[in-house]
This record gives sequence, structure tokens and C-alpha cells, in this order.
Amino acid sequence: MKVTKGRVITASGIVTSKPGALKQIIVATDGTNAVTLSLYDNATAASGTLIVPTMVFTTSSVDRIQTLLVDSKEFFNGIYASITCSGTCSVQALYQD
Repeated sequence: MKVTKGRVITASGIVTSKPGALKQIIVATDGTNAVTLSLYDNATAASGTLIVPTMVFTTSSVDRIQTLLVDSKEFFNGIYASITCSGTCSVQALYQD
């Protein structure tokens, strides 16, 4: 049985530098500002192949956390998350090595 791992980040950065399979994305916001998220198959920069299309997570005071299930989308170089948000937000990408 494979263990699902994840890392919470609050700004653009590296989620993992190893290959694996993306399982789930959890986005938490401040309830006011939307989050634009791009996940790249890259361990060092926001460039190269997108693992999933760029997404905008809208928000409201009653809908501050959103979850996206991903059907084991493979990545080969790692995950770099590019996050744009005018307020406070966090992103957790859950994956298996």
C-alpha cells in the first residue's frame, strides 16, 4: 500500500522534487480573495508541462475550503505550484511517490 503525502504551501514553490502521482488538491482561502493555481511537472520553476490545467478557486465566507480529486495524474520531475492570491491562502497537493 502506498502512502499519500502532501505539503501545505502559502506561496508559489516546490511541493516535491520526486516523481509520483497527484491524488488531490485542497485550497483554503481567506473567504474574500480567489486563488489561481497552476501545478507544473517541474521541481524548480513554474514552467514546462502542466500537471492539471490552471484553475481559479473562487471563495466566499461559507465556502473557504475547496477540494479537487485527481485520478492519479502522473508527474515525472516533481511538482511546482504557482499560486496567485491577493489575500491569505494555502494549497495542499496530495500525492504518492
